[in-house]
Amino acid sequence: MSDSAVLEQDLKDIGDKIANLTLKQAKALQARLDATEMVHRAKFSFNPIHGKIYFLYYDERNQTNVLIQNGPKNWSCGIPEGWTYSMAVKKLGDSTWAVVEEEEL
Repeated sequence: MSDSAVLEQDLKDIGDKIANLTLKQAKALQARLDATEMVHRAKFSFNPIHGKIYFLYYDERNQTNVLIQNGPKNWSCGIPEGWTYSMAVKKLGDSTWAVVEEEEL
């Protein structure tokens, strides 16, 4: 293989890696925007603190999301009837919200 063919293949590989990284970053940003939109539409009666994890539930009776501090395993009597656990989220320093993966809890 000639030097120019090797260089061409190396440049193609670098371009593929950049494209994959860009796609991964775009998906992560979209997930953050989706989580932020869900939280902003949710009902809550406290001032969330940056860096703290909160939990988003869907309240079927009121047809709305609810943001609270109790995780799905922290209820002494179980999750309220009609509520469905959606996700754990963390408020970031730029006031957006990130989804917290279950293994991070």
